[in-house]
Amino acid sequence: MRFLLVILLTTSAFAQPRAAGGDPQFLVRIPSARPAQLRQVMERLGYDVSCLPCGDGFVRAIVSRAEFAELHRAGLPPVIMESARPLRASPRRFGAGGWPVPSGYRDLAAITTELTNAAAAHPSLATVVDIAATYGPGATFEGRPILAIKISDNVGLDEDEPAALFVSAHHCREIVTPEIALELIQTLLNGYGSDPAITAAVDGHEIWIIPVMNPDGLEYVWSTNNLWRKNRKPIPTGEFGVDLNRNYPVGWDLSCGGSTNPASETFRGPAPASEEEIQSLLGLSRAQRFTKVIDFHSFAEEVRRGYQCAIMPAPIDQVSLAEAAPLAAAGSYQVAPSCCLGGHIHQQMAEHTAYTFLIETHTTFQPPYASCMTEVQTRAVPLCLTALARPVPLTGLVTDSVSGAPVAADIVVAGVDWELGESRRSDELHGRYRLWLPDGSWDVTIDAPGFTPLTQTVTVTGGATATLNATLSPSTAFAMEAFTTGWAAGDLRLGMRNVPVGTLHGYTLLSQATAQPHGAGVVLGLWPDLLTLQVLAAPPTPGGVFHWTAPVGSGMYPAATLAYPSGTFTHLVGTGLDVRGLALGPGFTLLGLTDLIRLQF
Repeated sequence: MRFLLVILLTTSAFAQPRAAGGDPQFLVRIPSARPAQLRQVMERLGYDVSCLPCGDGFVRAIVSRAEFAELHRAGLPPVIMESARPLRASPRRFGAGGWPVPSGYRDLAAITTELTNAAAAHPSLATVVDIAATYGPGATFEGRPILAIKISDNVGLDEDEPAALFVSAHHCREIVTPEIALELIQTLLNGYGSDPAITAAVDGHEIWIIPVMNPDGLEYVWSTNNLWRKNRKPIPTGEFGVDLNRNYPVGWDLSCGGSTNPASETFRGPAPASEEEIQSLLGLSRAQRFTKVIDFHSFAEEVRRGYQCAIMPAPIDQVSLAEAAPLAAAGSYQVAPSCCLGGHIHQQMAEHTAYTFLIETHTTFQPPYASCMTEVQTRAVPLCLTALARPVPLTGLVTDSVSGAPVAADIVVAGVDWELGESRRSDELHGRYRLWLPDGSWDVTIDAPGFTPLTQTVTVTGGATATLNATLSPSTAFAMEAFTTGWAAGDLRLGMRNVPVGTLHGYTLLSQATAQPHGAGVVLGLWPDLLTLQVLAAPPTPGGVFHWTAPVGSGMYPAATLAYPSGTFTHLVGTGLDVRGLALGPGFTLLGLTDLIRLQF
């Protein structure tokens, strides 16, 4: 049987040409005695099948006219289930056999109005934030905002509470998903104060909801093509659009990332995080450090989790599988593995939280509105409330033993061995961290520049939240702390600890030449570039941080970590920044040199 399967797959791969791409025109069914295997082959060849469930004896796909013809030539004749049309068009345009436009769905303008009205009706609980303007490059390619609503009992404050994120419409043709977001907003706001579970969820979280991650694409779905999936940025090859849920950095270039064909509906983009939409959500996520993340799509009726062609640490995989079960039960969905990498949930897993799931709702992209709302109210929203009710297994505060100030520290758990550069940190505002771990005893090491690392043991028990606080003692080592909470426009946090006694002046050396090996550069381990030369040529400034002068005391310098806002440094997305502190004494004697830090944007 195994031999026959290999022959089948090999024969299919040779018989079937690579997807031509182009504007999606048809939702089709391709008859097959082995649909799962055929789907794997088609996905590898770049066809738009990755988010579509197989049927009994057929594979679904979204194809262009060229791909439709290719499938016929390959001996896989597709059967048209639906043809592309504008959602705003009249059914009469297509004759008696045309598909009716679903009535009741809200377009981009109506969704925006719904958001602003919800915030205006509940000003103490909700506020609307343009995440592209606040955390990203300013707007989408076509100049639109990306609107989120924040819901909290103290909505104007950044509280020490777990932040939860619900996102819809990375793929704009999935018009069921914005309706989930809008219904969730109304459920939370209208139920606050009367429903105990909802009140507890709002009081205990900072909840962010983004109804439309892909506004340019959604407008195109309504005006031109209801099968469109990507955004609308032009590609130099003459094509349009990047699949936003294949453009995130983690796993972007792996075999199960998106297509490299710009004409494909799953095109991953020219570089990781190349798209304005992704840059905006990266910035929001790095600022808020979400503890719980739910990303809505359609269709498959599944709770998807984990990585596809990369390995998660066994404890993280265990807790992810355990937490998927109550979500699936609440929505009457099935738990399933993720179909790819380079997606939103993978980025959240890598940078912030193991509680991150992609929910495939319904059984089509654009069902009748009544069917959509039944799904939303009886399955999707209960799933969201279940997510908000789940306790975080482990939390704690990291503080400075001398000043009591919060410390942004690295959190490393023994036995949790990441492979894709994943990390966990406490936040800079509160020193708070939150971890998802399965039951058991865990050795946790907490470390930050300028402090002595601390390892402690904690026991996690299901259904409860364990607390492990850490008070770090300053070390005597000269150390630089440098990190970013924003996207690739240079949202930089910078400071030094334990500046050597007797330092008269020094430099914070920067380099953007990060395509070279880390630490192997010719100037104190850096690869000098124009930015390095600008720092070296900067005039001495008392209290400055690039060329700083005496008197410089031991301890934290400057007194608080400097925060350079988005746009201070211009980085290409996917590149980084090398940073190193240099302390000099009388006669330019070298008194101290910090470790070299490489920041990735």
